[in-house]
Amino acid sequence: MAADNTSPESGTAGGMVVQASGARAFRFSRIEPYLFLLPFLLTFIAFMVGPFIWMLYMSLTDWVGILDPEFVGLANYDRMFFKDNVFWIAFMNNIWFAVGAILLVIPFAMGIALILNWQMLPGKPIFRTLFFLPIATSAAVVSVIFANIFGREYGIINFIFGTFGIGVIDWFSNPLAIKPAIMTLIVWRWSALFMIYLLAGLQGVSNEYYEAAKVDGANAFQSFFNVTIPLMRPVLVFVLVIVTHDSLRVFEEPFILTRFTSEGDAAAGGPGDSALTLSLYLYRHGFLWGKLGYGSAVSLFIFALTMIVAFIQIKRLRGLFAH
Repeated sequence: MAADNTSPESGTAGGMVVQASGARAFRFSRIEPYLFLLPFLLTFIAFMVGPFIWMLYMSLTDWVGILDPEFVGLANYDRMFFKDNVFWIAFMNNIWFAVGAILLVIPFAMGIALILNWQMLPGKPIFRTLFFLPIATSAAVVSVIFANIFGREYGIINFIFGTFGIGVIDWFSNPLAIKPAIMTLIVWRWSALFMIYLLAGLQGVSNEYYEAAKVDGANAFQSFFNVTIPLMRPVLVFVLVIVTHDSLRVFEEPFILTRFTSEGDAAAGGPGDSALTLSLYLYRHGFLWGKLGYGSAVSLFIFALTMIVAFIQIKRLRGLFAH
């Protein structure tokens, strides 16, 4: 039998090498997931965390974008909450638009989704394309469309009112009229997007539930309120949170229509600030007037407001997800 020439020292050395390589492989396997996440983390820090920290610092300064920022502490927040009444006008306008969007956009989007989900609807792809158009329409085109709809002299709405003997309404210069005009634009643009979410939820409800309800003698309305609504609770809660969130930072719709006032961009909020929102208030101070420090404070308030409201909504409505 051949003798084993392997010495105990060489065997021990080989075992140590294998053990060391195994330890390195183990350490690498632990950091490997973070290496794959590194590009995202660097991008997130560079474009999200970094600007947020900078904005937080800027909210404590008086800065116009050219000279060095002057640290003023909480002076911007003191002015915003206690000295500027226009801020609270913008806040209450946001509440008005939020309530209006919840009461109008969600039911209107649900109605469109129900129509498109109807099995007997002819030309369904054509209708889906038509209802989706508001999302794909640019702001410039929207401004032209609604200028022709709500125009004082040649607007379609005033033409219809004139047919019935109703006086001409100056939608863009009347503080009481510009809010309904903006709300019409919001319903027209937003309903198309939320219709997609609700349509997806409707298509996720099995026909077996409706057949069972029909066997029990339920009509269409009873099936909708006792079958469709309960099974779509998660989708409805999601849509409610997103509609509220978008309403609290609405910008494009009031900006588009307030441009047609006599002051143009300088108004940025309609006659008497009747259509001024928090985002337009931020735009006015930060971009039109160059008060970037104060604009940063307003921006942080909008961020905190939307996060707090979304947290409360999700916490209060969390039980709906369990059923």
